[in-house]
Formats: sequence, C-alpha cells, structure tokens
Amino acid sequence: MKYFVRSLKYFLWFILIFIIIMIVLITTTKGYNLTDLNRIFDPEVGLFKENSLWKILVFFAAVSGVYPLMAFSKKDVYINGTYEDNKEMIASVFNDRGYEVIEETPNMIKYRLRSKGTRFMRLYEDAVVLIKNNDFITLSGFRKDIIRIDSYITMVSKKEDE
Repeated sequence: MKYFVRSLKYFLWFILIFIIIMIVLITTTKGYNLTDLNRIFDPEVGLFKENSLWKILVFFAAVSGVYPLMAFSKKDVYINGTYEDNKEMIASVFNDRGYEVIEETPNMIKYRLRSKGTRFMRLYEDAVVLIKNNDFITLSGFRKDIIRIDSYITMVSKKEDE
C-alpha cells in the first residue's frame, strides 16, 4: 500500500510540474493564450498532436510506478560494536544531517528531516528508519539519504577508531 501511495504522489507531482511548464509555454508563445484552449489542443495548429496527451500521461504513470523502486532502498550498515555502544555517535550523525526523531521503539528509530521546505519538495517521503541489530544497523528510506548517512557513519566510526 505504501508503494502505491508513493507512486500516486509522484504521478500527481509530475502532472503538476507538467501543468506549470505548459502554462509558462502557452503564455510565452506568440499566438497562444490560456483562454483559447481549442487552439492549444487543436491537433493541426496546437501544441499537442492527436492523442499525445494520453501518451504523456501513460509515460508519467510508468515513471511514477517505477520511481519508488529506484529512489527508496534498504541498507545494512556495519558498525564497530553494538548499537548501544554507538548510540550517541549515530544520533549525532542524524542530527548533523538535519534529522529529528519522530518515533522510537526498542528495535527501531524513525527519523525525519527538520526542514519543512525539503520535506515538502520530497512530498513528505523523507523518513529514514533505523532498525537495530546485534552488530549492524539497517537503514531504509530515500536512497540518496541512506548512502549519505552510511558514508557519514563510516567516516565518523573510522575517526573514532583512530
């Protein structure tokens, strides 16, 4: 269900961006204006060929259906010792990256970004879930954030070892 909701959010986001781009193109192209929709959608002299809008919508649906699969991931991060040994270091990493704790259970901590603007631009799909294991932690969330947090934890962990 979460995958479907993410896909739907991205589909609507793509449609919104497309509409904004089309408004800009229509208002800046000589001979077209927003009040003359018949001319804009006329297959012979308009901005779109016949049935091209349906093709664009199918393309957006396909991309938004695949995007969550590519953009979100899960990664095991190996740490020196247990989670309890590295608890403060991991908390400081998330704090330095701009995250705050929103939920915590004995096995899991859920973080989200503090920046409301970034959260909005990511359609509120900014949560990173940390699952505690014996000798590693599992991070799941937006792929780019997971890679950055993993690298940062590894770097700080190596500095502490030296």
